[in-house]
Amino acid sequence: MLTVANVHFSYEKTPILKGVSISLATHEIIGLVGPNGSGKTTLIRAIMNILEPSFGEIKINHKLNTLPQVQKEVMYLSSDDVLPEFLTGQEYLLLLLSLYKKNNNELLLSKLLNYYSMDHLFYKLIESYSHETKKKLQLICAFIIQPNLLIIDETLNGIDIEAREITKRLLTKLLEKHTAIFLCTHDFSLVEELKSRAILIHNGEIYYDSNEYLNNHQNLREIFYDMIKTGDIDYDLD
Repeated sequence: MLTVANVHFSYEKTPILKGVSISLATHEIIGLVGPNGSGKTTLIRAIMNILEPSFGEIKINHKLNTLPQVQKEVMYLSSDDVLPEFLTGQEYLLLLLSLYKKNNNELLLSKLLNYYSMDHLFYKLIESYSHETKKKLQLICAFIIQPNLLIIDETLNGIDIEAREITKRLLTKLLEKHTAIFLCTHDFSLVEELKSRAILIHNGEIYYDSNEYLNNHQNLREIFYDMIKTGDIDYDLD
């Protein structure tokens, strides 16, 4: 579904991505983890064709991501909550359905609104939504549209424990559809709970790529700390 092949990107001659290669198959979920400034956001923007790599190529469903029709196979849930506040939640969903040329599933929508306790808020202007409610709306839209590739950039930040658990279960169900999920997060436990293929990125390079669920000998957090070498520093307040 997604192939990132030896992608390089520089900003004002400063290398940001240094030969990143990742493949993601349908029905698979990748959890991309890295510290701030590691290249996560740049990689996502390159996949979304917002940034053009200086070298390498990105394909979605075997087609270059620069083709306009390819972008309709991808849905991006951003880390911020910048949504058109002059629309209601319902109007926003209908707009996305028209852009993706998908039909609404009223039965599924009713279930999702109930799951996320959005029954009444859905018909109100987005400008009245809290940060958490905007996140819930993004997720509901994704589960209705069910794109071939879903990119989630820290979207689960700011939602409560119940909504997080609901989302985790629904993402697992979504994988059973014709969907691949690219999850960018700082939440180690979420990656492990979803049994994601874990990828750690640091200084623009892939540090660790697991093709199977992490074993019991070393968890993702330990591998991350090895990567950023926090154990090598003697922290004190003196």
